[in-house]
Amino acid sequence: MFKSKTFLYFLFALFVAPINLIGQHISLNYHESLFLAVIVGSALALVFKYILDCTIVFNRKNIINLKTFLTYTFFGACITPIVWIVEVMFLNIFGTVFMRDIGAFLGLALAYYIKYEMDKRYVFKN
Repeated sequence: MFKSKTFLYFLFALFVAPINLIGQHISLNYHESLFLAVIVGSALALVFKYILDCTIVFNRKNIINLKTFLTYTFFGACITPIVWIVEVMFLNIFGTVFMRDIGAFLGLALAYYIKYEMDKRYVFKN
């Protein structure tokens, strides 16, 4: 069974998904660039998730630490291809948008689990 830290980590991942989408929609109200909207939404979600993980999941007092934030961001960027690979695999194997979405969901779950383990061991280590 998952420990409470792991549960909170995944819960916060679910919490920041709408923040990402809200950021995208706000950006699209001012610019028509979907690329820019994805960057804005992702950046907003990243900052919120970092603050939640740092203060609540890993019980850190000093959240303003550039090295920790950059390491956290780097590991997030490293696991992103996992989501894409699983998503595209499901699309290619099953050939439907529904199964592509299932693949994206499974890829996200796997990626967040790997990210949690990396954060625990390397980013927020004691």
